[in-house]
Amino acid sequence: MTARLKQAVAALAGVLIAAGAAYGQDGKGEPFELVRSMQSLQDQVVRGNTRAHAAQRELLGRIAEQFEAVDAQKWKDPKNARAAVVFVLSGGNARVLQKLIRNGTGADIGEKLLKGALAYGEGRLEEAAELLGGIEARKLDPGMAGHVAYVQGELAAKKEPVKALAHLDDARLLSPGTIVEEAALRRQIALLAAAGRADYELLATQYLRRFPSSVYAGGFRQQFAAAIAAHTNAGEPGRIARLESMLGGVEQADRRAV
Repeated sequence: MTARLKQAVAALAGVLIAAGAAYGQDGKGEPFELVRSMQSLQDQVVRGNTRAHAAQRELLGRIAEQFEAVDAQKWKDPKNARAAVVFVLSGGNARVLQKLIRNGTGADIGEKLLKGALAYGEGRLEEAAELLGGIEARKLDPGMAGHVAYVQGELAAKKEPVKALAHLDDARLLSPGTIVEEAALRRQIALLAAAGRADYELLATQYLRRFPSSVYAGGFRQQFAAAIAAHTNAGEPGRIARLESMLGGVEQADRRAV
């Protein structure tokens, strides 16, 4: 990592953990504040902030360290227990959920959800799919519902793609404008294109209009163009006209890139 990039990472992480920096000072901070900072950073990634993208892993590590110092009493607050689940489902260290389960805290949000999120964070994906599969994401607290739905979609994608698409639909509806919606859209489009379903084109157009500046948009445009080419019959009447219509609301530079 270059010195310039290190400075950018440190600056971003420092600003975003300011709300929870009090952990090491007066103990008045709350875990949910740290997770909100993490979510703010991640949502900046889909708005095109490359520095935020570079800072993600650094911030996740710092939050994990802060969580180690949190008083056990604070994890009894459902807001903080839910924040721990979101943290792990977002790629954070799973140790915090081990602590919650060991201490019997977080029971208010459900044993299956806690253990399923822990299994996911530890890479035990079949167990995670079994534990999380039956949970109705729409009935969960709005702060974590979209994350759970997205992970359910990922876990079901290989064996049950139809069910995965339904979960990803939920993820988009439950977390509009966030990194969850952006990731769910990209995942749905990939599943639909792989199945040869034409409706992936409509979702792809939606992605290009909603998240044109995302750090991941460049790679997506390449995949979309490849999928269009793979599923297009050059002799099909009106194919180019339909593609032009699909991309009509997309910015000119992005349209050219596709």
